[in-house]
Amino acid sequence: MRDRVTISVDSMLKRAYEDLFGKEYTELLDEAMRRKMLESGRVEAYEAVIRIVDQEQEERRQTLARIRLNQAQMPAAKSNEEALMEMREARWQKDLKSFLNMEKTGGPNLRYIMREYCFDTERDAQRWYIPRIRKELEKKA
Repeated sequence: MRDRVTISVDSMLKRAYEDLFGKEYTELLDEAMRRKMLESGRVEAYEAVIRIVDQEQEERRQTLARIRLNQAQMPAAKSNEEALMEMREARWQKDLKSFLNMEKTGGPNLRYIMREYCFDTERDAQRWYIPRIRKELEKKA
């Protein structure tokens, strides 16, 4: 956790430090405060620095745990998508003759395709259906 502190600093000195060392000026202040606390030789100062470092480590561990969890969930999402594609393909093979007949009379209802093939929008259903039916019609021609 960081507190916002407003201080007056020579802007040219600040820019020169950041350019020269590639660090932000706030990092210099953090390092200087820690060093000064440790130089004091007081037990409380050491304990405070240890608590700060431990808290930073805990934040890193929590971030790592979130990243691992997200990565573990990614294959599950992929397998759901694969299952959906398999379902659509099986359903397509089953409905193909009906779709070919419907094409002679203006085509199927896109709402039906959206609902039965689990699309979010009619536009998605249309994008999926049109290339497939064209391919099948070319085979028949």
